[in-house]
Amino acid sequence: MRRRKAKRIPSERHEQRMSALYVDPVPGGWKRPTREITQSIAFDDLQDAANDYRGQYDRYTDLETHKLDDPEFYTALEQWAERPTLPLPESP
Repeated sequence: MRRRKAKRIPSERHEQRMSALYVDPVPGGWKRPTREITQSIAFDDLQDAANDYRGQYDRYTDLETHKLDDPEFYTALEQWAERPTLPLPESP
């Protein structure tokens, strides 16, 4: 169940951003940005996204801890001279 949710989340977040940002023509008028998202739901969504980023940040910056997971990948990361620095995770 957790894996299915992890696969679904990026497309759900994208759809949510699109529904909040764009006005589109529809028969009889305009489809306006969604107003149904409460402050509480928006905060939870931002917190979930921040937590997901924090996990990825840890995975790509703490190479020694994760090297056993995929030694070839982490060796390549260590040798990548122009590897960009990731921004520090922040919480909403």
